[in-house]
Amino acid sequence: MNTYRAHFTWFGLLLLGLVITSCELTTPLSPQLLDEIEDIRFTEHIQPFILEPYCERCHAGADAAAGLQLDSWDNLIAGSDHGEAVIPFDADNSIMAKMVTILESGPHPFELDADTLDGARVRLLQRWINAGARFDGPIDAVNQGVIPFSTSPRLLFVANQDDALISVIDIDAKLVIRTIDLQNDTGFDFSPNAKPHDVEAEPDLSAIYTSLIGENAVVKISIDNLELTGQLMDQAFMETPGMLALNPLSDQLFVGRSLSAVSPPRSIGEITRSTMAIKEIEILSQRPHALAISPSGSFVYTASLNENRIHSVPTDSSEVTFTLLQAPFNAFIHFAISPDGSRLAASGQESNQVMLLDTSAPPGIKRIGGIEVGNQPWHPVWTPDQSYVYVGNLADNSVSVIDANNFIVSQTITGNGLAQPHGSAVSPEGDYVFISNRNVNGAYTPRYNFGTNQNTGTVVVINTATNEIEKVIEVGRYPAGLSTVVE
Repeated sequence: MNTYRAHFTWFGLLLLGLVITSCELTTPLSPQLLDEIEDIRFTEHIQPFILEPYCERCHAGADAAAGLQLDSWDNLIAGSDHGEAVIPFDADNSIMAKMVTILESGPHPFELDADTLDGARVRLLQRWINAGARFDGPIDAVNQGVIPFSTSPRLLFVANQDDALISVIDIDAKLVIRTIDLQNDTGFDFSPNAKPHDVEAEPDLSAIYTSLIGENAVVKISIDNLELTGQLMDQAFMETPGMLALNPLSDQLFVGRSLSAVSPPRSIGEITRSTMAIKEIEILSQRPHALAISPSGSFVYTASLNENRIHSVPTDSSEVTFTLLQAPFNAFIHFAISPDGSRLAASGQESNQVMLLDTSAPPGIKRIGGIEVGNQPWHPVWTPDQSYVYVGNLADNSVSVIDANNFIVSQTITGNGLAQPHGSAVSPEGDYVFISNRNVNGAYTPRYNFGTNQNTGTVVVINTATNEIEKVIEVGRYPAGLSTVVE
């Protein structure tokens, strides 16, 4: 009897110890332990501590809410039906991090009467994103590297004027994959009023350039390593810089004046990109704003906001000539040159026309005709086959599709996301046109209310085969100039 009791007591203690040990192993980590994790790994920390217990009940499988599947790293990085869930290195602008912190209806999924993340898990998610949202599993066809989109060769850059922020979009994924914060990233200490207006990229993606209206400067930013969000390399100073035009065949970058400049010098800037040395080329008109360079790199064209003059500037000299156009008065906003250099599309803010001009024999310019579009046409862009010109109409929230061979507007595009259209760009194959939208007047309602994002800007993706809006990408405030680069 005593032996039985002794064996029973020993066996009971063993079972009790196993139970205690098991409970200790499955008990969630304390906030202190979560905060002490330094090498945050997706498979060891993000997935088991955050996604599996809090997210996958709604965000897994083919019927995942908003099309966002959070059951794997590649599904998380692919984003939702609307756009990216995380932006590597930038938790502050990542929708997923904002959903669990500053959503006006309560931290998600609290508004669905479900448990939300505690502070330690929020911090863990933010730190993982800010470290690059890295992948730590085996590399395969889907997961090409440890940092999302670190090898993306086809990029669209967006200058967000009211946020001192540049958004980097992957052309194929149609997601924001990086942001360059001109206030807080490495080497940057520009003011919130820096106002990046336009952007150009080196063909080899070794650097980008952006005009900062508020800083009276054009800055050169290194992005040759997409593990980083950009580093300041150099800058050139010029009063109220605006549009940029990069000569792909030489070391030149040309700079116009900002539309907001009331009485700037009558000149455009010419920057030597390798040294960022700048000189100014005198223009015989006030407020030169519109700017474009010929595909041959031999001529730059600019125009006055106050006169109907278009100036031809040879890139190997300063012998400026001009062509005076007859009525109507245009107030030219921007230029786009056809891929073969033979035609120039010029948008007129006052005339509500896009003027087509013959530039086949520079410096001479001849008027082909004017095409009535919407109210205040802004930045035009040609398709690669030279058949169409797309232009956003700032005051109409529309995009006009111009048949450049028959001199007519073949279609007017309206819809969600078009809210004060500004900049434009086209994919290399011409299958997509990208239109940036200021949304200063709040015509577009953001998908989620974060309290301070009522005027968030957009980049609308138009499928040129159907001329339908395929996607609306939310970016920063007042997105203006766009630039594409393909390695």
